[in-house]
Amino acid sequence: MKIPPQQPPFAEGGEATLYEYGQTHLVKIFKTHHVDPKVKEKKIKSLINTLYLLPEENRKVIALPDEMMYDNNKFIGYSMEKIDGEEVKRLSNKKHVKTNQITYSDILKVLTEILTTLNCLHVIGVYVGDLNDSNILYDKDFNVHFIDCDSWSIDRYPCLVAMDSFKDPRLKGVAFDQHTDIFAYAVLLFKTLTKIHPYGGTTNPDMDILERMKRGVSVVNNSNIKIPKTIRSWNYIPPKLVDVLDRIFSHTSRSLPFDLVNDFYQNLVECPVDKEYYYKKFNGCPFCDAAAVVVIEKPQKLESVDNLVPVLYFSKDDVRIILSEDSYINTGNQVIHRNRYEPVKFEKGVKYYFSNDGKILYEDRGDSVDIYHSNWKTGVSIVKQHRSLVNVLDNKLYFLDRGGNLTVIGVEEMGNSKMAITKCAHNSIFRIHDMSQKHYFVCNIYDNVKIINVSGINYELREKFDINNYGIHFDEAKKIWLFVVQDTKGGFHTYIFDRKNYDLLVYSNNELSYSSDLGNICISNGVIFSPKDGAIRGFAFSKNLYRDFSCSAVDEDSQLIKRGKRFTIINEKEVYTFG
Repeated sequence: MKIPPQQPPFAEGGEATLYEYGQTHLVKIFKTHHVDPKVKEKKIKSLINTLYLLPEENRKVIALPDEMMYDNNKFIGYSMEKIDGEEVKRLSNKKHVKTNQITYSDILKVLTEILTTLNCLHVIGVYVGDLNDSNILYDKDFNVHFIDCDSWSIDRYPCLVAMDSFKDPRLKGVAFDQHTDIFAYAVLLFKTLTKIHPYGGTTNPDMDILERMKRGVSVVNNSNIKIPKTIRSWNYIPPKLVDVLDRIFSHTSRSLPFDLVNDFYQNLVECPVDKEYYYKKFNGCPFCDAAAVVVIEKPQKLESVDNLVPVLYFSKDDVRIILSEDSYINTGNQVIHRNRYEPVKFEKGVKYYFSNDGKILYEDRGDSVDIYHSNWKTGVSIVKQHRSLVNVLDNKLYFLDRGGNLTVIGVEEMGNSKMAITKCAHNSIFRIHDMSQKHYFVCNIYDNVKIINVSGINYELREKFDINNYGIHFDEAKKIWLFVVQDTKGGFHTYIFDRKNYDLLVYSNNELSYSSDLGNICISNGVIFSPKDGAIRGFAFSKNLYRDFSCSAVDEDSQLIKRGKRFTIINEKEVYTFG
């Protein structure tokens, strides 16, 4: 159908003109000097087919093309349902919000629905690209509606333009993806909540907004940026959400967990004084009391389990102290491996490791590691960084060489192989789980700045503390890393890193505490297990729940290893299995 030329436009943009089409629809007619009709037709058909993969409740928020429009068999545009709504950017206007008595609950409903739709689109490989607060509408019930979907990125049809003030400075060409969408959404969220663009305000010397976006100089945590007096403090936003936004705006992250935004929306209470909504986990209304802080929610305890019995796995009369599942020091001051290796005279200050079969002995002497094979006539000595740790996995020795390289030596009967894995700081700690799957973790420390390297991907920990004790543990089921630190003031810091997550850090908590050595805890299937006197405590970090499993063989000095459904419990003179 061709639109009569005498009909006035309903709206007009760079690519197309909109006309009213009856009482309930609009027609979008493309300008052929700006758009290739054949390419646009193919893109829209591909988009429609893909979007129908979405559940209906997610699909209905998108202004999908209803009918393709042709003139003399040439594609010219499409019709779509007319939406009665306001642009989301109106929610950034304080006068509009106040006049229409729009609350933070209403605004967060809109923002949560936008993020829900984005996440659904990303699952099916569709990216908005030109995501901004002008091409999303909200209606009188604060339901959202995405418009201009024909510009979205899908398959080989990219989004070609984006509004500069929402465009990710990291964008290369037109390679829009979930990360560029998340950046744009973070800008939209912050601007909508605070009524200021995250790169707004003024600097001295002044810098334009695009340059500041490029450099990552936002208003968050930047005291040298002058904010207009009319802008309210954003101290009412949950601190965890502010921290995530700060990382996005400073370009150290492109991850914004839905749970953080949804938690804000689902936990709102109304202040009886100013009738405004605020996050209920604050210990008071932050609008009334600028000193209000978020109260950390304590883990909830589940009913304890006490019907399991530990089974003695290893015990011997001559044990002085157990080193690992299969090795110990006897009362005769000899280091024994329970399989095949001959006894070794124990020397003070030396750390002893074995291969699984006991044929290879590693003696860590601080500045070097001496390696002996039962079939060799003499051993070999490997020089390493002074007092740096080593990690032994069967016939492989991982260590830091004098050049600061994390290095692996493969020990074989016929000879050794050597390979550098990654460059490390002079002061670093690490753990290898399985190099064939590239599962390794390094914490590099530079003047108290901690750079986490998870299998080649870096993350900067911003907290400033000195490490007194630590534990690095791998979750075989979830393929995630647990990093637990005790600082020199006695405080604990618990982090979970997931290499599959863009931001790497998926959980952090400075309120958890541990009574055991941090090297003795473990993690399995998303549950952190720590030894206590007479029990194993399991903490499911994603649910904030913990449960104690009574076990008479466990005390606070026990080392826990979890394999499948069973624990190995390594005590001073016995080894048990449990579960």
